[in-house]
Amino acid sequence: MPDLRGENLQVAQEAVQSVHDTALFYTASENATGRRRQQVTASDWILCSQVPAAGSTFDGDTLITLQSVMVSEDCP
Repeated sequence: MPDLRGENLQVAQEAVQSVHDTALFYTASENATGRRRQQVTASDWILCSQVPAAGSTFDGDTLITLQSVMVSEDCP
């Protein structure tokens, strides 16, 4: 898993997809502040944390979760 922290959510999602040439991965995204807002426009969000952690291996069965905040906010 690449280290995606600090990237905008769109770039992070694309980076996960580019790791394997043939597999497609579902990436769940959450608001890192805990507020119930959807990340409708991924480029408006900055990645704060990720599961699995950077350097971890993953496959098609791995639950990938990207936690982000709006570009105008700080990561908690």
